Amino acid sequence: MRASHFFKLSSLAIIIFTLSFLSTIYWVGTTLSASKKTLNEYQQLKFSIAIDFNRTISQYLESGNATLLTTATKQLDGIADQINNIEQPNLQFRLKASLQNLIELLTTTFRSSGKLSGNLNALLRNSENSLGAVVL
Repeated sequence: MRASHFFKLSSLAIIIFTLSFLSTIYWVGTTLSASKKTLNEYQQLKFSIAIDFNRTISQYLESGNATLLTTATKQLDGIADQINNIEQPNLQFRLKASLQNLIELLTTTFRSSGKLSGNLNALLRNSENSLGAVVL
């Protein structure tokens, strides 16, 4: 084998290796970029639930103001839109299930608790009525 053939083959091997290496680096970069985007979307979603929604529900339970319940419902709609923007189907499915649990809690438990918390006399009357029903 001549030296020129050896140099041509070795140059071709180096070029193939370099191209495969560059394509691998490009693939890793795009995958990492997509992962960071998903992480940022998840962090924003987590912030929306943990801070904004939690604060609204806490204020509603303290005051019983029904407009805060409407605000909480709108926040859950925004959270649903954020969940739809997440590109990982498995994560999106689990988050949608958790969102349904939150919606159910909002329409049942939180609504009734907020109505009672806004009127302390109604709480006292309900307690007296239930005690009266037990005694009779």
